[in-house]
Amino acid sequence: FQQATHGKLEGAGRRVQMRFDLTDNDLERQMSGYSLRHTLTHNNDMAKFVETALENNGAMVSTVEKMRIGLTPGGMSPVADMESGGGTYFFTRIRTTPTKANPGSAGLYFKKNLLRRMDSITYDNDKYGRCTGDTVRRLRKSQVDQWKKIVQRDASDETIFKYSVTLVDNLDAIVAPSQKARMEILMSFKKRGISTLPDGRKIEDIVFASY
Repeated sequence: FQQATHGKLEGAGRRVQMRFDLTDNDLERQMSGYSLRHTLTHNNDMAKFVETALENNGAMVSTVEKMRIGLTPGGMSPVADMESGGGTYFFTRIRTTPTKANPGSAGLYFKKNLLRRMDSITYDNDKYGRCTGDTVRRLRKSQVDQWKKIVQRDASDETIFKYSVTLVDNLDAIVAPSQKARMEILMSFKKRGISTLPDGRKIEDIVFASY
């Protein structure tokens, strides 16, 4: 559902529904220390990517959404994603949440409560977002124990979300490929007056540099 607005954009965006059988508290209790990582095609351009995202709509969008708003499609496999039906989805993988002491791999990390979205689909291997036929019904992983097994395997899994995921309010952490990129990312937030996330954490405390 795309809400039409004029003038002030308060309340604009796509409406999503959340699972009633799984609460945020359930996820925090059972999946503490996990996030959803989105890896950029060219991680070295992460600072430029964050700058562009904040300059525009502040959202991570699917291939189809990029085409709709006039952006050049990118990603790991845009053609395969379009053929499989995954072109309307934003791609992530379930991974360990980075910390200052152990930042791990470069990428954008989103909050695990996105797993409660009714439009999310998790596969335990790379399906290019396939949602044709009975693929989703047969292969979708929708339980906490299944998600945790995926992380333990560190496989080529995928967790995808229909159309878009907003950046600032769903951000768990950013791991930049270098200290230089980290400083550029912090500057992108600072010049827009964004010093803290909606959950109260300081931007400087959730942006790390990879080893």
